[in-house]
Amino acid sequence: MLGLSAVTIFLFKDRKKQIQLSLLGLIASLGLIAVYWVYSQHFSAGNIAITALLTLLIVVGFLFAIQGIRKDQKLIKNLDRLR
Repeated sequence: MLGLSAVTIFLFKDRKKQIQLSLLGLIASLGLIAVYWVYSQHFSAGNIAITALLTLLIVVGFLFAIQGIRKDQKLIKNLDRLR
């Protein structure tokens, strides 16, 4: 996840690919949460790993990234109209 996030950050000139990779990271993070959920059903202790909670923060981060990229695209389209 960290590698994908780092690559996505540095693709600021190619916003379409940046959104695609952000969506891929979002889907992968949601898949990881599903895996945590399935494996947590097998244990009756009820303890949640810290990494499971951090994965939720990763999902929120990807959502904010996608939202910011879309705002940038909208801003650039509006600036191109003004020229």
